Amino acid sequence: MGTWFRDYLYIPLGGSRVSSKRRLVFNLFIVWLCTGFWHGANWTFILWGLMYFVFITLEKLTGWDRLVSKNRIISILSRCYTLFLVMIGWVLFRAESVLDALQYIGRLFYSNDGSALIASNVEVFWLRENAVFFIAAAIFSTPIAKWVYSKAEQSKPLQVAYTALMLLIFIITISYTVKSSYNPFIYFNF
Repeated sequence: MGTWFRDYLYIPLGGSRVSSKRRLVFNLFIVWLCTGFWHGANWTFILWGLMYFVFITLEKLTGWDRLVSKNRIISILSRCYTLFLVMIGWVLFRAESVLDALQYIGRLFYSNDGSALIASNVEVFWLRENAVFFIAAAIFSTPIAKWVYSKAEQSKPLQVAYTALMLLIFIITISYTVKSSYNPFIYFNF
């Protein structure tokens, strides 16, 4: 879909090879507004598209992409900020209404009583219960796993250990998936 919007909308409008920044902003606006409409005529989809328009426009106009390629710390921050925006975007994309999306986003950061989310015992319990998964997700979302794999390729015992670790993680993942998807037969109660 992204390729279609690029080839049949963005490039015919002039793409980023236009004479003014104003025209670039207009081109991005049209593409992302249409992307929102493409997914549905709900305000949540429109806001989803416009959210991406705003942040992509800011990146284009400020030269953020040049900073990212030159500085490792900014590159890491850029990945975090992108992940954050994608998560917020998914909330907008999946919510039934704008009000539902705002309430859900609010619950991401604050509990019902208005206190910071991390202060709640329930959230602390879930963080502790799933700490191993959060740590694994943090490790495997960085180049660390690739670096470990490159080191493992240099030694047969490390290759075996790495393969065993990946197999163990796979088995644990499958077991948690199966465990969390228990759905008794529909006529079980009859």
